[in-house]
Amino acid sequence: MGVKSWVSISDVHLAHQVLGLNTSLTDSRPHTTFLCDYHAMGDKGIAGANPSLQWKKTRAATLQILSPRNREQLDKFHGPEADLLIETFIDTTTKDGSVALDGPLHFTALNVIFSAGFGRRAESLDDPLFKEVHYLMEQTGLRSSPTEEISTFLPIMTVLDILLQKKKDMKRFIYKERNPAFKRYIEKAIEDNVDCFAKSLLEMDDINNFDNVIVTLVDAIIAGTDTSAVTLEWSMVILCHYPEVQKIMSEEIDQFIHENGRLPTFEDRDKLPYSTSVQKECMRYRPITFFGLPHEASQDIIVNDYLIPKGTSIVCDMRAIHRDETLYPDPEKFVPDRFVNNRNKPMYASANMGPETRDHYNFGFGRRVCPGAYLAELEIFNVWVRLYARCSIEPRKNEFGVPVYPDLDNIFNAGIVNKPYDSMVRVVKRKDALI
Repeated sequence: MGVKSWVSISDVHLAHQVLGLNTSLTDSRPHTTFLCDYHAMGDKGIAGANPSLQWKKTRAATLQILSPRNREQLDKFHGPEADLLIETFIDTTTKDGSVALDGPLHFTALNVIFSAGFGRRAESLDDPLFKEVHYLMEQTGLRSSPTEEISTFLPIMTVLDILLQKKKDMKRFIYKERNPAFKRYIEKAIEDNVDCFAKSLLEMDDINNFDNVIVTLVDAIIAGTDTSAVTLEWSMVILCHYPEVQKIMSEEIDQFIHENGRLPTFEDRDKLPYSTSVQKECMRYRPITFFGLPHEASQDIIVNDYLIPKGTSIVCDMRAIHRDETLYPDPEKFVPDRFVNNRNKPMYASANMGPETRDHYNFGFGRRVCPGAYLAELEIFNVWVRLYARCSIEPRKNEFGVPVYPDLDNIFNAGIVNKPYDSMVRVVKRKDALI
């Protein structure tokens, strides 16, 4: 069944050389059964497809639709959804004593990208629409994980795939569940004649093949949901341990509200240097993925006299990179003001720059940088300022009234992303809030 060569990179400068400077030689995907054969349906969409003219045009269209130039349209969804999220946190904490962050955060993130994609939203966590889309996205992420695609790492394990009839199950999921659901979503958007991502893709020459549109929309929803939801989940459980950091952030946001009579917008982030530094430090301190999706060398590459043969799969060890003490002094410590003196470039913009100007590497490298980076950063910011303008995050209490803090080292592998195993906290309305 053959031998598969893998290279794992834990040095950011080497990662930039291999995946950034040599991106045209490393932007392919290694063949994996689910992601390539079933999810991408033969090089459709942007996440699992290999570079081609269709892939380049599809990715360019996706980046354009999810870019700052569409900020006004995206803002129509971000603010109201963020406000509803904060109310859900407060109400659930008041009623039940604590709140599990995962569900409401995914509901909010999914509503934002689904509204942009199809022009409609789910009404609640119990809405059949949310349950269906969340299930489809969760299954896609889990089936794309290294655990499920183990035969990619160890070809001999293909025998196990055959015995478990994994291909049959993958085919059933895609053609009996995912595709029919997304066909309905697209047809509903066309019927309602709403201005949305699905309609825009169908109107674009060269990429409006229906299968390509379906896979692209799935990729966009995954990129726009998991990145922001899991990032916010980690930041909230981290900051539950640091009430003094929350206090400084709240004071910074309060100062802006006092001076301007309104909440900060994304364009005002330079006025919140401490808050944006904390946001970036949370993403560094607990990266949302172990390795991301792997790349593949399309031909032999020599970097620093080291040969990476054609066909080698390449991954980045995100935890090791974000613990590099040459980049981050005291990397094991949570340092909230670590990035205060950095140029406060948006994260989506710095993701396309060299290692000297980047704050973190969660969005990936080269042509495979997460296409939902801007959407995620915009959503995170909108939730962030509303949350700390109105609330504080506190540990839940056990039956004896003793505070129980989330375990930051207990990590749950949710497929492509890593989530905190325990995200049960108290979100309490501030008595001194200005809004």
